[in-house]
Amino acid sequence: AHLRSLAETTIRVGVGQSDVRRPRLVDALVSLGAHIKPTGTRIETHVPCSLLPSVMGIVAELGVSDLQVEPASLEDVFMSHYSGQEGEQL
Repeated sequence: AHLRSLAETTIRVGVGQSDVRRPRLVDALVSLGAHIKPTGTRIETHVPCSLLPSVMGIVAELGVSDLQVEPASLEDVFMSHYSGQEGEQL
């Protein structure tokens, strides 16, 4: 549980390019410090568990119903914990 809390959760919100909520969603996520990846029909971001309540609040406030939340896989958790300098020392 501790390692999983260190990994980032993937969030995908279905808001198309013509959706009036899209700019507000992007601005709100960026103000939280989230890095976003816009596509034609979705906004994708990866956030730490500590930001999940804030992101969910923003999505609920905007009334978006197309939402996917994907916790980090065990492989992602392992790689995020052991990559970089710490991983090189193993």
